[in-house]
Amino acid sequence: MIIDNINNGALYENVNPSFAKVFEILRTLDENSEPQKIVIEEGNVWVNVQKIGQRPPVDQQKFEEHRKFIDVHFIVHGKESFGYCNTDRVQVTVPYSE
Repeated sequence: MIIDNINNGALYENVNPSFAKVFEILRTLDENSEPQKIVIEEGNVWVNVQKIGQRPPVDQQKFEEHRKFIDVHFIVHGKESFGYCNTDRVQVTVPYSE
């Protein structure tokens, strides 16, 4: 888990070869950006621009697991909270699906 500011994106570009392009796109977004899927590398790398509404209470939310992809969250406007843990510390309620 990396928590940082987009202005420091260059520090992480060597983590994954696609990060430079992803960060380049993220820097173009603002609160007026329309929801869309921006494909960088078909089937492999994309940016989902979303407008998130009201979420359920924390005790009703479910964790998700990523085994194949890296999930980068970028908050353009407003705020969002995140929870995370090691996968061996949660009870599986829905079998993993790619």
